Amino acid sequence: MQLAQEAAGLVRVLFGDESGFTENPPSTQAWAPKGEPHAHEMKTGTRARLNGIGCCDFNLNPVSMWFKEGRVGGADFRAWGSALAARCNPDIPTHLWLDNGPIHTAKATLALFPEWATKGLHIHFLSPYSPELNRIEILWRKMKRLRPFILLEIKALRITLRKILTSLSRKS
Repeated sequence: MQLAQEAAGLVRVLFGDESGFTENPPSTQAWAPKGEPHAHEMKTGTRARLNGIGCCDFNLNPVSMWFKEGRVGGADFRAWGSALAARCNPDIPTHLWLDNGPIHTAKATLALFPEWATKGLHIHFLSPYSPELNRIEILWRKMKRLRPFILLEIKALRITLRKILTSLSRKS
């Protein structure tokens, strides 16, 4: 129903969640000569991370992306959600679909939903244990696959992720 309304320009439908990107990603594909083990040199020390909060539309167009070093918590999600709500148009309601993660269902977060709704941002939850329904999971996976398999320091990783998002926005 909401997607038909979106096609008519009556509402906006978005899918949101969090994801993490490391400077030293795990190898998901590798090859080695027959009889030899798969191996690659790993960077030693801590694995720095950029964690992101974001949302995309049904066609995987990135709408709002925010990255930071270290852990993403409820306060981060609430700040991101408030910024997204401030950009919404109350005349064209935005419906943001989320999973049931603790960040999304915390009392402090739920308390903001009425305020966000007055700005045009309406929150909905997907069925539990159904991440395949959240379109942003596809976008995160695409971004991780497009990311070059090289070691990047956090600053370079941030730039790389922005370039990937820009290229994905242009393709849609």
